[in-house]
Amino acid sequence: MQNLESYRGLDIRHLTAFRAAILHGTLSAAAHSMGVSQSTVTRMLTELEVSLGFALFTRRKGRVNATTRALEFHALTDDFFEAHARLRAGTSRLGGMLSEEIRIVSISVLAMTIVPEISERFLAQDGVSRLHVESRGITGYFRKIRDVKTHIGFGYRLGDQPGIEQVQLGRIPFVCALPPEHPLSSQERIHVEDLVGQPIISLAEDELNLFQKQEEYLLEHGVTTRARVSTQSSANAYSMVLRGLGIGLIDPFSADLWRKNGVVVKPLDPILSFDCTASFSRNLAHTPAVKKLLRIAKEVVARYALTT
Repeated sequence: MQNLESYRGLDIRHLTAFRAAILHGTLSAAAHSMGVSQSTVTRMLTELEVSLGFALFTRRKGRVNATTRALEFHALTDDFFEAHARLRAGTSRLGGMLSEEIRIVSISVLAMTIVPEISERFLAQDGVSRLHVESRGITGYFRKIRDVKTHIGFGYRLGDQPGIEQVQLGRIPFVCALPPEHPLSSQERIHVEDLVGQPIISLAEDELNLFQKQEEYLLEHGVTTRARVSTQSSANAYSMVLRGLGIGLIDPFSADLWRKNGVVVKPLDPILSFDCTASFSRNLAHTPAVKKLLRIAKEVVARYALTT
């Protein structure tokens, strides 16, 4: 395939529209992600196809499917966007932006549990920086980090991600949350076999890897009951347990708070765990403030992590 520079008339917004259509699968969703109209995206893709000299998408029932040549072209644009991200990161550093505002992204499981504590402790020690904190599903989480739209992310390990450094914070065991006065609440720990026939509440179908990990764990130990409820929010899961809707397999970060409300929290045997991580773009240098955030995050997570 020809070099990207050999095509005349290419504009970064045309390439952005192309990548958005690849990512989202519909022109309406691509337009929404860019903050423009669908007709604008359609026009930019048409102009890009004319410039390139080949079709990029086939359209069917509101969705767009990339052609083989479009997929090859998409791979070719990766180098361009990585270079663009490095340029933006360097410009931000020169302008002093990183010392003024630190942008944090978190997956939903952590956004309402440990991230507020990490933020509180950081702000108590740092009188200069401001924090901008947001939560995302796993796809948006890694995209924000990869595209240098955030300085640090708090989530869980998900294989090798191009352009992203993942730092281990700790291995976190799921706990078993029981409704008040549940027959199993007198046990010191809950064995997975105890869950046979029980309604299950799990984390979380839109955080797909955690959901699949729990499903696989239950099936491996002969528990064929599918989760009665799945939710991306620990608070939702604990609240549903309190209402008696089922037994929750939930992260332990807010367990103490829910114990005070009557939820019974027990260890799960054998252990089911996930790796809690901090993530960074490899194109973004770690400032002293970001290093301080990482240190605090390790201290906070250590209280919940397995020691072996």
